[in-house]
Amino acid sequence: MKLEFLVLAVAVVGMFLLLVLFPRPPARVTVEDIMKWAGECNEPVLLVAIAKAESSLRPSVVNPVSGAQGLFQFMDGTAKDIGDRFGYDFDPLKPHEATLAACIYLDWLLLHFDELDHVLMAWNWGFGNTVAYLNGNAQLPRETEVFIRRVRENLRTLGYVY
Repeated sequence: MKLEFLVLAVAVVGMFLLLVLFPRPPARVTVEDIMKWAGECNEPVLLVAIAKAESSLRPSVVNPVSGAQGLFQFMDGTAKDIGDRFGYDFDPLKPHEATLAACIYLDWLLLHFDELDHVLMAWNWGFGNTVAYLNGNAQLPRETEVFIRRVRENLRTLGYVY
């Protein structure tokens, strides 16, 4: 009986320590969470629309094909670029950090493209691919067309006209 109690106590303490040392992100974040974290972002509602399209507000989702991660589905290359270009290293699976990174990246894209569709295209397909497309040297993938449409629908649902 004492041994069983001891084993149970060790298991409970172990689980507690795992949860404290390695907390899991919430299953979903809220629109309010993103709006709060976006703080200084120029277009926080657009960030929400992107997150809804990318992950359905699930911060721990990982795309098994592309490897894109988190609330905003950052690819490793994009995350590295944000770290190198803006000095902000972040974990795409931590929603608060990912939202700050998304804000930085979105504001940068908004400086480089005048049209929302081009900003969304660059977000989803990449900056270089978007420039190639605008110069007539690439064809827009269906996945990116769908992404743009989904973000625009999310904006309408949120009552936002861009």
